[in-house]
Amino acid sequence: MAGFNSEKERKRLIRANIIIATILAANIMENTIEIEKEKPLKNELAENQMIDVSEEIKVECTEELTLEEVKELINNSSLSDEEKSAIINDDYLTDVINIVNVDETARTKIYNRYSDLGVIYEEMDPQGYVYNFQRSIIHINEDIENVDDEFKDTMAHEFVHVNQNNGERCLLSEATAEIISNEYYQMPLDSYTYEVKATKLLLEIIGPNPILQYVYFGDKEPVLNSVRPYLNDNEYEEFTDYYFNTYNDNNENIDRSKYYKITELLSTLHRNMYGDYMVSDPMINAMLNGEKYDRYYFNERFMDEEHSCYYERTWYDCPMEEAIENGDVQPLTVRMAKSGEVVDANTPAQTIFYTVNPESKINGDTVHTLKLVPNPVEPINKKFK
Repeated sequence: MAGFNSEKERKRLIRANIIIATILAANIMENTIEIEKEKPLKNELAENQMIDVSEEIKVECTEELTLEEVKELINNSSLSDEEKSAIINDDYLTDVINIVNVDETARTKIYNRYSDLGVIYEEMDPQGYVYNFQRSIIHINEDIENVDDEFKDTMAHEFVHVNQNNGERCLLSEATAEIISNEYYQMPLDSYTYEVKATKLLLEIIGPNPILQYVYFGDKEPVLNSVRPYLNDNEYEEFTDYYFNTYNDNNENIDRSKYYKITELLSTLHRNMYGDYMVSDPMINAMLNGEKYDRYYFNERFMDEEHSCYYERTWYDCPMEEAIENGDVQPLTVRMAKSGEVVDANTPAQTIFYTVNPESKINGDTVHTLKLVPNPVEPINKKFK
């Protein structure tokens, strides 16, 4: 085989082959969808729901996967070293294979996807996406290829989509991708804001297990069965529409008004399920009020009291040095003259201090100010045993 003159040439050839494969897969998808439209869908939630096209399975995975095996698959793929580094995370990969190993079909899909992993850089509006019918290929906006943080964040989010087995792009699929990539890759939660809020509220009500079944096995029933006894027919229909068919033909994310409608529905769900209002739960109350909190739903390594708490603001007397270090007090250099004198360049400068919070007060060497005090709550895995 002839060698490549450069790494850039190698990547260009790889991407060209991936694009050809994508076009072929798209043609297969188009023909398949025409056939599928003639048959009733088992769990049709809306007309614009994406139809899950069967993946090409090259190797049946009859044995349980191991961490070493899946890392070897990724390392032997066409990904560059930078791309591999962005997605290889031992904790996340361990948890994925522990979940899918219970089902041969699920682990077979993961094995084949990891074997064919590839990245295509292209000119597009979103930062990245993964086709439902070709989960092994991650598409990345070419503008962020060399932007370190954006590239890593997008790769992490899209790699979670590679591991998902749900069949539609909806609130729950995007929010879980965002939350999971945050918990394992420390990606900031700065996308799908209202989707994430609505999903975290749902996690507090029904727990992570039903949602994990949807994420990794594509099974909506555990989620739907968790809420069905507590909602009337109209409310149940709204729930399925909100969480499983959020996006319209323009793929627009949910907005503030729809989020408020979802919280109203979840309030009904919580009241019927537990006999009280959502705000009676301190963690949910903190979320609804935009207060600071810590919570992990999928990465059990952080399911402890230190990472399961909400914060309350409390007044206290803080030493001046600590207040300055915390940013509660800021220095200001000024020139002041006595009455009748003119302030000019020769007027001696002096430093005064002022409080950022106008309600705080400086009392000599201390500052009466606010601090955030953590209030531990039961970790989510203990709340839903």
